[in-house]
Amino acid sequence: MNSYSVDQKALITNSKNECLILKLVSPSLPNSNVWDLPGGRIEFSESLRTGLVREVKEECGLNLSIVSIPLNITTYLSGASKDIQIIRVIYLCRAEGQVVLSPEHSEFL
Repeated sequence: MNSYSVDQKALITNSKNECLILKLVSPSLPNSNVWDLPGGRIEFSESLRTGLVREVKEECGLNLSIVSIPLNITTYLSGASKDIQIIRVIYLCRAEGQVVLSPEHSEFL
């Protein structure tokens, strides 16, 4: 069965124009070096902004203070049989607080 989901990512920059990336810990990708922006999928009935704020807080403990209009919107196929269409939206953001990684992540830069 084909399905789709909306995946949002935060391109969080600081005053030095550095960008936050997180290293994913995945049992399905042993010894992998998968780095990505913080963020994730929105839940049913959740607004785009609320979903992004929630995902960033869950993944790295930061509170988003500024969320821009989308910088980029792409789509790709995922899943074992490429039966899931992912719509990815990336926002330019600023955040407050200290990075505290979730158990899903092992490092950040």
